[in-house]
Formats: sequence, C-alpha cells, structure tokens
Amino acid sequence: MHIRIHTVKIALLGLALGLSACGGGDATPDPSPEPGHAPLAVDKRFGEQGSVKLTLAPHGGSVSRVLELPDGKLMLLGHRQLNTNLADTPGPYNRRRPATQLFAQRLLADGQLDTSFGDQGMAVWQVAGADVIDDAIALSDGTVALVALVSRSCFFVPTPYGCVVDLENQTGEYRVPHLQRLLADGRIDRSAAASGAVRLSGSTSRLTEANGQVLALSTASYARGGLFSWVLSRHAFNGQVDAGFGQNGAVVSRCETDGAAVRADGDRGIWVVGARVSVSYVEPPAEVGLCLERLTADGGPHARMPQPLQVPMGLNLSVGDVRVLSDGRVLVAGTGRDDTRALAYAVSVSPDGQPTNGFGQQGVATFAASSANATGGNYSASAFIGEAGDVLYTGRYAWQGDGAQLTKPLGLRFTAQGQLNMAWGGDGLMTEPLLASGGGALVLRDSHQRWLVQASDGAAEDAPSVVTLTRLHGDSR
Repeated sequence: MHIRIHTVKIALLGLALGLSACGGGDATPDPSPEPGHAPLAVDKRFGEQGSVKLTLAPHGGSVSRVLELPDGKLMLLGHRQLNTNLADTPGPYNRRRPATQLFAQRLLADGQLDTSFGDQGMAVWQVAGADVIDDAIALSDGTVALVALVSRSCFFVPTPYGCVVDLENQTGEYRVPHLQRLLADGRIDRSAAASGAVRLSGSTSRLTEANGQVLALSTASYARGGLFSWVLSRHAFNGQVDAGFGQNGAVVSRCETDGAAVRADGDRGIWVVGARVSVSYVEPPAEVGLCLERLTADGGPHARMPQPLQVPMGLNLSVGDVRVLSDGRVLVAGTGRDDTRALAYAVSVSPDGQPTNGFGQQGVATFAASSANATGGNYSASAFIGEAGDVLYTGRYAWQGDGAQLTKPLGLRFTAQGQLNMAWGGDGLMTEPLLASGGGALVLRDSHQRWLVQASDGAAEDAPSVVTLTRLHGDSR
C-alpha cells in the first residue's frame, strides 16, 4: 500500500523570507483564529526570573532530553565531558571519544532544584565511560527509562551497526545502545543486570511505554551497504527482556527503513514508524520516505492493518513526533530535504492503514521553505503534535545565498485538518527568535501548554558550557 505526495505551492507575501506553503490542494488556509491565544512571554514564576541555568564542567557537554514527569516535575538528562585529550581516555571503549559522565537533574514544577533527588538534585553515573543519552521517557510510576549509547572500537571491521573508520589514525568505532532505568531517588536500577544496563540491538534506539512495559525500537541499518532495518523488543520497567514478545523476544521490520518512532494505541496495538535516508542527499530516489507498521500487543501483524503502509516522498526525512489521536488515527510530523526542497511535513493515517480523507492532500500536508535568491537549503525544526491533531514546528531555515550561509528563525503550525493556520502568529508564521536574546530551541511543551526553550552558550572546547532552560507561556506572537 502506498501514498503518493503531491506538492502544491501557495505564495505568502510580505515576509523577509520568500516562503511557500502546500498541503491542501485547492483548500485554503484556515482563517479562523483559535481561542485562547496570547503572545509568547517569559514565565517569571519559573526558576530565576523565568530561567534555569546548568553549568557542565569541566569540558562542556549537552542536555539531550527534557522530560515532564507524571507529578509535574522536570527531568534534565545528558552528559558532561571529562577530558579533551583523546589519548588519555582509558578503558575498552573507543579512545577517539573523550570520557563522559551521564547525569540527570530533577527540578520542581516551578524550576527550583529538587534536592530530594540524587545528591542535592543531581545523579551521575557511567556505563563504559564514553557514553551519551540517545533517548529517554518518563514512565507511569515516576521513574525514567533511558537509552545510553556506548562507543566501542571496531578497528576496520565493517559492521551493520554503524562502524565509522578513521583511516588516518587507524581506529574506528561503533555505538551500542543500552537500556537503563533511573529510579525516583536517582539510583540506577540494577535488578535485571548487575551493570544496570541491558544491551539492545542496533546502533540507536527509541522508547515508549505500552501496557506497563517498555518498547525499545532499535535501528539496525548499514547505510553504506544499502541495508535498512529495525528491531523491536519489549522489556519490563527494570529492563528485563520479554522473551514472549514476537519471535524469541523481538520483531524485525518488514520495511527497508530505520526505526524512527514507536507508539502504543488505545486498542493495545503498536505503531512503528520507519524512515529511510538515502545515501545521496542531493537526489534521493523517489521511493525514499516513511513506512508504517501496525502490530498487536504481542508483536504480530494487526488484523486491521496486516501489511505495512509505504509513504514515498522522494526526500530524506527526519521524524520529529508521532502521536496516536483519540479517534485512532496516527499522525507523523517532521522535516525533509533534498537538493531543491526543504519542508515540514505531516502524514495522517487511519487505524486500518489508509490515508486520512480531509487531512492535507491525500493524507499528507507539507510546507516548503525557500528564499528569494535560492532554493533547497535545510529546515531544522522540532515538531510537536497536540492532543487535537494540530502540529507545531519551531526551528531555523538555512540556505546558501550571496556567497554566504544565511539562516532565519521559522515556526509554523498546521491545523488538525492539515492546513497552514494563518491565524497563528498573525500570518501563519513565526519568523522571530523564541528568546529575545536570540537562538534557543523548543524542547518541550508541558501538560499546561507552556514552552520550554533550551539555549547553550556555545563555549569553546576545553571549557565549561552553560545550558539555559527558559519557560514561556502564551501560544503565538
């Protein structure tokens, strides 16, 4: 089963960027303002005058995930770098990566440090010593499931798990995902493995909770060899593998895609979304796109959708968010690009695997960004799907123009019908930075529809970096 994408452009005038919108065919953008909109403003009740700062020392690092816990508290997860002299990095893991330490910091709902967690609000740990956070989710019991990526050497061994070879230094690496559970007091759960880490398949993994268990979707692709696949496993909260899931504890993709996202639906079913990236970023083949599979709770093909749904788009796609809506539809949102196009997209699929009538054009909505003096470029944006099926994108559009790399903030919003919401932001677009100081990326919309924006000072190598989390309220400019 396939969906074909058609691109229809609608000119938007009077903007600093020459932008175009598409996705509704002959339909026109929704002119009706949504109730309750107010200009975005810093929420001064959060942290210190609206912001929380985290210093990552001694050599920088990053915050990879910001989660809202069931009780309204916030969890920041990431890593800090312990050294920059790669030759001094000891141990069995790859010496090309500097040593790191994983961390979790818990905040109260108002942004103040929760000193009852870990050591005065902070927990730190290592898996093998050169680790980063790949994904994390808040579980229903108040704990956190996370994926730590561990770097190891492969020394010229070609592997379908992402080995990268450094010909000059004669070293290589591959990244191994490990499932961990962070308890409510900041300790790592070691009840399923003495190390506190359960090895997963592939090179990266995405998590979701389903019926009191954790589903781990791992990408097992080898792009250089043109091999794309994913593996889905099911685990108890402590990481213990459920051998009764699928065949011998795993389900393997029927699509030739990476594993992009996994979600549970209200019918005890499972949706898996895959995306394939072409080796050629300039001219991806027409068949490159999304592939959706619907499974039963035990990992078999779902009776309502026994075959995967192919959505060829001819673009290299990034999946930003996936949500199963109250009516059973699944909505996928993200960005895509090739040498001539940079766009935001959303795909709506019915519970039986059919494109949704009345959403965009044949179930696909797109918005193409372009500039007056160039085409293509790259639209890097976060995507957030609301409970009603509206989609919010915030990010930056970058293009080559006048001999230089140019960038511009760009936010937009689709209605639940897949139309550009012209009332949002005044003209359908947001072309100013989220923060008055510039920069900043939207990392979370909390249960009260407030925005959490993350910014980094971009410190030089071999120096601490400062990550700032700012909370905004309001819904448009």
